[in-house]
Amino acid sequence: MASCAGRAGPLPSGQHGGNAPAAQPLAAPGTALLNLPAPSTLLGLLHKTLPEPPKRTSYVEADLVQAGAAFVPALPRQREAAVAGGGQLSPSWVSGSASGFADLAFCTYAFHVPFYDRNPQLRLTWTTPPADFHQCWIGLSRWIPNRWDWFQGTADGKINLASMSPYFNPSADMLVVVLRIGTDVSTLAQIRLGGLAPTADITPSPGEGPTPLHVDLDASFSTPGEGSITKYEWDLDDDGTFEIDGGTTTFSSIDLNTNGEYPLAVRVTNSLGIKAAASVMVYAAGEWQHTWGLSINDEILSIAADGRGMIYGVGYVTRPVVGSDLLITQWTPAGRVVWAKTWESGVDERGTGIAVDGDGNLVVCGSLGSGTGGQAFAQKWDNQGALLWSVSIGGTDYDAAEALAVDGVDIYVGGETINGIANLDYFACSLDATGGLSWSRYRDSGDSDDLLTDLEFMQTAPPGVSGLILCGAPTPGTGAGLWRVEYALDGAFIRGATMGSPGMPVQGGRVIGTYNTVTLESRYYTAGLADNGSGYQLFVSCTDGSGAQVYATRWWNVDPPTIQDLTFDGQGGLLVSGYMKGFDVGSYYAMLWKFDAPTGIFDSCAYWNNGAVMARAPAMELSLGGLLLGGAAKNASGSWNALIGSNASFSVSYSAADGSGGDAAWIGLDDPGSVNDATFSGTLDTGGGLTDALLVRRALP
Repeated sequence: MASCAGRAGPLPSGQHGGNAPAAQPLAAPGTALLNLPAPSTLLGLLHKTLPEPPKRTSYVEADLVQAGAAFVPALPRQREAAVAGGGQLSPSWVSGSASGFADLAFCTYAFHVPFYDRNPQLRLTWTTPPADFHQCWIGLSRWIPNRWDWFQGTADGKINLASMSPYFNPSADMLVVVLRIGTDVSTLAQIRLGGLAPTADITPSPGEGPTPLHVDLDASFSTPGEGSITKYEWDLDDDGTFEIDGGTTTFSSIDLNTNGEYPLAVRVTNSLGIKAAASVMVYAAGEWQHTWGLSINDEILSIAADGRGMIYGVGYVTRPVVGSDLLITQWTPAGRVVWAKTWESGVDERGTGIAVDGDGNLVVCGSLGSGTGGQAFAQKWDNQGALLWSVSIGGTDYDAAEALAVDGVDIYVGGETINGIANLDYFACSLDATGGLSWSRYRDSGDSDDLLTDLEFMQTAPPGVSGLILCGAPTPGTGAGLWRVEYALDGAFIRGATMGSPGMPVQGGRVIGTYNTVTLESRYYTAGLADNGSGYQLFVSCTDGSGAQVYATRWWNVDPPTIQDLTFDGQGGLLVSGYMKGFDVGSYYAMLWKFDAPTGIFDSCAYWNNGAVMARAPAMELSLGGLLLGGAAKNASGSWNALIGSNASFSVSYSAADGSGGDAAWIGLDDPGSVNDATFSGTLDTGGGLTDALLVRRALP
């Protein structure tokens, strides 16, 4: 293909981006033979066969280009054809011979370019160029005085004009005729109006982070299109005005001190005067708290965050008559709801776990139905809120998924199953990236119902994941201790053990592990409840990879807490969330405790109270240097307050307790259900129901 290099830009009339003078219209050879209708006549014919151009106030880059094969069939044409390489012209016109009108080859192109502001130039690119460019002629529609101006073709394909204005009518239409004489066949690849625009690019560093946030902006990856970039301008206050003239400097910066979403933009100008702009959204994450809900009870039970700090929550919404549906939401780091979706399958549904996989998709687990008809399920959503797949997993009796963990794209789900016997047992299963069930196992402690509260990875030397830990307890009140079960990633049973304390039974539990690459030791931290005979108290324990105690600490106040999540704060602290009975009659407060992870020393306790009946915090996640908590509350008007309690050390130990179990022999069944967009249906902050889903971002304690 013959290329036509050159410059372009919104230049004054007669300026072409180079030193070439403006071409003057000439009489085309065979003008007497080529008696084209006046442009206005052709325009009427054009609008009879094609729809009226859209009424627009500006053009896009594509409006400036017509493919060679895109000539208008309704307009004058002959000895032309649309071929793979473009528009083919096959003349048979020999100068000085008896050649006539029928021997000319030509076709007509139509442009619609509102408010054209590029340099006054046409560019023709040929797949097969004419053997002699003197045998190529370009006709332009000159609307006043309604005639055709003819220009001879050039080897570089550029036709420089004094001005484009005479060739656009008030409706921004322009007609171009490409005419060939001679006898050789040529193929036109495209016609372009004006020069190439630059491409603007803006890269923030970082693109998100905690407030106060210093952001460096880099526009050095912008490209000029033609020529060079002569100016960089910046709009850093989102007012549409590029108030900072950076000259030829490709960098700028800004300090963002308050929570918010900040559109930052750059505009570049090339040496032909053509401008282009680009913008990027930067998230400065401060402290905020929001509730979102429909009409009755809504709650976020698990949260996750991706690498950009986008936040995902899963839980449930309840509606009159319908019952509960799964809720999945996306929020920005600054606390704006991006989307909210509900999923229903015809029975009650609730999501209990969410994680971001290695592809950036969202993996969800939960339960649907109740009683003997209950089923566990797993799903994958993309980060735009589209459901990719949904499978129900379990046996013929009751199953419920309580927690999940994701390693790359491998999915592990844990929960409870009846599995054909009277009592609930633990279950664990593995699914591949498409939802296919790889293996499924059940485990029975031999006591009453075994209630799973957590599933986490076993931590070893890098790459760091060697197996699964299932944590929970038999039915509260039975006196049995916390039960921990370990599986290899291929489903092979490793061991089981119960945690106990002399004269102080322990219950429930959340577990999390680390591996110290210096000491080459694994550590597992467990939070749960210990019964001292007069009520349950919060406990935190640390054990090594063998189960031997490193420390155990308990904390108590007047009323027993409910423990819901456990995580590290990234600064040597161990955080526990949950809720506890409040000071007001019938009220409950969301709770947050902090312990020193290496020693177990109690650091602080805070409660979140908004004066309403219920505030819970069953989910925690670290993101962008802050702490996210998900749960439920009446509205978003709460505040954090310090709470003083008592704490003391005590002893715990693990005893071997493998229980019994085996292959659950499950299959996964597709369960697509139906997805509904609830983004604009919920009430934000003021309370849409009895309790709404709660999401809080706060500083680390």
